[in-house]
Amino acid sequence: MTTSDGAPISSQSVPFETLHAPRSAAAGWTWLALLIGAASLGSSVLLWQKVDGMKELLARQALDATTQATEARALARESQDLVRDASAKLSVMEVRVNEVSLQRGQLDTLVQNGTLRDDPGDRH
Repeated sequence: MTTSDGAPISSQSVPFETLHAPRSAAAGWTWLALLIGAASLGSSVLLWQKVDGMKELLARQALDATTQATEARALARESQDLVRDASAKLSVMEVRVNEVSLQRGQLDTLVQNGTLRDDPGDRH
C-alpha cells in the first residue's frame, strides 16, 4: 500500500479490518433494517386485510341478527294473536258449558218435579 505521493504505508499504521469492517457492517445493518421494514410492511398489509375481513363478517352477522330479530318479533306478534284468539274461544266455550250446566240443572229439577206429581203413591 502506498500514499497518494507514492510513499509506502506500513500495515501497522492502518489495520486492514478497520478500513473494510465498518463499511460492510453498515451495509449489513442497512439490509437487515430494510428486510425488517419489508417484513413489517407485509405483516401490516396482511393484518389490515384480516381486519377488513373481520369487519365484513361482523357486518354480515349484524345484518343476520337484525333479520332474525325482525322475524322473531313477527313470530311473537303472531303467537300473541293466536293466544288471544284461543283465549277468546276458551271464554266462549266456558260460557257455553256454564249455560249447559245451568240448563241441565233446571231440566233435572223439572224432571224431579214432574216425577213427584205423577207418583201414584203420592196422591191423596
